[in-house]
Amino acid sequence: MEAVYLPIRALGDFIITASVIKNYNFEKIPVVLPPYLNDIFKAIEGDKYFTVIDDIKFANQPAFFEMYKVKDRKNISRLVKELAVAFRSLNKRNIYLLDYRSKRLLFTGAKLKWPNIHENNYRGKYELFSKYFLHNTKQEASSAIKSDSGYSKVLIIPDSRIKVKSINEGLIDKIIAKFPNRINLALFGAAPAAVKPGVLFYTNFDQLIALVNEYDLIITAESLPYHLANYYNKPHFVIYNDTRHFKETFMTPFMIDNNYFFNFTGNNAQAVIEKLQTIIS
Repeated sequence: MEAVYLPIRALGDFIITASVIKNYNFEKIPVVLPPYLNDIFKAIEGDKYFTVIDDIKFANQPAFFEMYKVKDRKNISRLVKELAVAFRSLNKRNIYLLDYRSKRLLFTGAKLKWPNIHENNYRGKYELFSKYFLHNTKQEASSAIKSDSGYSKVLIIPDSRIKVKSINEGLIDKIIAKFPNRINLALFGAAPAAVKPGVLFYTNFDQLIALVNEYDLIITAESLPYHLANYYNKPHFVIYNDTRHFKETFMTPFMIDNNYFFNFTGNNAQAVIEKLQTIIS
């Protein structure tokens, strides 16, 4: 019986696992890799930390974890088809380690394990993978990232695939005005013919990773950039909007240990600026 990692959630969840494997110096982990993760896997040089033993034919992030969002007929049909794919593909002799609990996957008859749903994701995944794989360090995952003050190159990545999570434009303007000549803005999409000074664009994972590594501090609201920053040991500060996404479960160890986050409510912009001033100035 072999333990195998089965990543079937969002990109950020996969990067969390990769960070845990990397920072705790685990042995290489066998993984069944869905095609929608191929590009991010290559971009982070995932073959340093994982051994791909198989793929599973999901065209996009599966519906197993999305049914609470969309319960229409199309999504339900997609769920049934993907359960059938999983039933045919998963080896009943293996133990599959998931990013998060999925009771729906239990219908496949596969042996499944997942992190404690009440734990921070980084801590939960460390505890889960430690039960099945060897690692060579007990250091906290945040210790490789050094918090500092007076960051000279700061990048704001404001966009989010979930619009309510995006950093408020008015808040961005105030942050840039407070720290002129230190902050650039990176937007997702192709660059227009006329580009404002200090505004950058990215269209793929390689470009996003290059930007993360170029700057001293990453400010963002979206999970993928800050989990990538954590993966590459770059300081990161997260601005949450006052939504359900503001919870410690998905924070990085660096954010928690250094209090590098703030909950923007719409009328506390000055408090956000003051918090950043203690970090950037």
